[in-house]
Amino acid sequence: MEEEIVILVQHSGGWDNEHNFNNFIVDGLTLKESSNLDTILDEITKILGIYASMDTIEIKYSVKQNYTPMKIYNDRSLRWYLDLKRKSCFTDFPLCKTLKEKNCDEILSNSIPNNSTSNSSQDMQLVQRVQLTQSLMPIHGNYSRDEIEIDEDGIIDNRFHKYIKEGQLYMKKEILQDVVNHIAIKENFQFKVKRSSSTRYYLVCVDDQCSWYFKSSSLNNSSIFKFVGGLITSNVDDPKTIYTPADIQRDIRKQYGVDLNYMKAWRAKEKALEILRGKPRDSYRKLPSYLYMVRHTNPGSVTRLEKAEDGRFLYAYVALYASIKGWEYCMPVVVVDGSFLKAAYRGTILTACTQDAAGKILPLAFAVVDSENDASWKWFLEKIRETYGTREGMSIVSDRHESILNATSVVYPGVPHCVCLYHLWGNVKKNFRKHHKILRKIFFVMANAYTTEEFDQYMAETYRIDKRVKEYLFDIGYHRWSIAHSNVNRFMVMTSNIAESVNAADKEARDLPIYDLLDYLMKMIGRWNNTNRNEAIATGTTLSTKYEDLMREKMKESQGMTFMIAEDDMWSICVKGYARVGNFKWMLCRVSMPWLL
Repeated sequence: MEEEIVILVQHSGGWDNEHNFNNFIVDGLTLKESSNLDTILDEITKILGIYASMDTIEIKYSVKQNYTPMKIYNDRSLRWYLDLKRKSCFTDFPLCKTLKEKNCDEILSNSIPNNSTSNSSQDMQLVQRVQLTQSLMPIHGNYSRDEIEIDEDGIIDNRFHKYIKEGQLYMKKEILQDVVNHIAIKENFQFKVKRSSSTRYYLVCVDDQCSWYFKSSSLNNSSIFKFVGGLITSNVDDPKTIYTPADIQRDIRKQYGVDLNYMKAWRAKEKALEILRGKPRDSYRKLPSYLYMVRHTNPGSVTRLEKAEDGRFLYAYVALYASIKGWEYCMPVVVVDGSFLKAAYRGTILTACTQDAAGKILPLAFAVVDSENDASWKWFLEKIRETYGTREGMSIVSDRHESILNATSVVYPGVPHCVCLYHLWGNVKKNFRKHHKILRKIFFVMANAYTTEEFDQYMAETYRIDKRVKEYLFDIGYHRWSIAHSNVNRFMVMTSNIAESVNAADKEARDLPIYDLLDYLMKMIGRWNNTNRNEAIATGTTLSTKYEDLMREKMKESQGMTFMIAEDDMWSICVKGYARVGNFKWMLCRVSMPWLL
């Protein structure tokens, strides 16, 4: 059986300067060894006849005369006291209880009432119950709705909530009234209602000389959006996370029992994004300091900020030092592309990238501009030329956007400009739909043909199917899309896929304000470079994994080749393959090369 401990209780007295408790009334109580702080508070409530909590009373005991008394304030300190009492007699270490001096403000801010359903006294004026669909927030003093912070309690729907403090949000006005009434009853203080309406609940002390007051008001729509926005910030922090207004409606209903219509949920999401990232227009003000920090933390990086004559933002350009340093080790092929932004002020992001020796994507530069036009593309390519210069055998690959064609002819007049095969085929398919299924097979084989003779064979077949296609491709220029007619080594870069891959990677970030967008891109490039570096360190072959696998595949294919003497110093390599393209069923390719002794 659990042991009971008898304790001497002294109350209604006070401590003097020598730590002696005087002028007290004696009582007693019995506690079990397993008692906790709530148990002793309940026993003290019975002795004193008033509700006892750690906010209304102090419990101390003296271990030695003239020594500072020990205080019981939690379960641990109580267990220590009970262990001490178990080894002593009844009159040793009496508990000394004193009431804390409190005013009305302290009572409402800190009190913990009993979960009682008692009715209020006649001195309290009960307010009329009002059906209120908006939530209520207690506001003390001059409180701005724009400064609302989310309280840890969330939306309170418990009529017996234990305390009231600034920043709480209540489901209904009636719940707030009940909470205030219960606390007032248990703490034995009185108030009167100065004003009560569908949007206000204003209380003051019954004593006209007391300055205490309590204000609460219904949240307007903007405050509701800010409150809900504060609740969901963690769900919209990552741009890759898809969190729709429908998801917000579901979560708020499930967690708080509140129904939001779709528009309010949408506006709450916008408010959450504003809480996280600020207002879009403020993002532009951060650009000068941000670009400065990019140069400061990444020495050797190049940034540019272009403004219009009236001082408004026009263009922003960033090229990181890691990309600038890596360019000399990469293929001299620059792939450029543009993609629209979806933030408040729209705009377009222009990107330039290349491939390193391992076939990995290396973003060279990016810029935020107003749109894809001659001026913006010319400005972007000029900054790339200033940053990277030109290299022997360099080429530029893009889609057939007219502004890119115009800008490259001005900024890079001596550098071949090639077009992406997939974009070109899309144009062919759009303009010549009737035979596009047959033309597709011929087009890609023709573009990748290594000799003009083979190219001409496929072009003749194309002409037979639809002669308009030949004229269309001729006007574009064979050298822009055909390997056989190219003026430069394309390094197998026949499309703008690497630029499209960059656009896919930053797709979600295009909703971000410009400051966050640039920061996102900078971090993304850093992650890619780090991953590629670690893979390169772990590679045990001379070539990268991609090209090592490609070489092994070609070696396997070469085992089926045969060699024939063409001349005394020439050999022919015969490759026999089956390729059903148009009317060509069997194709015998002969490649002549000088015999190397």
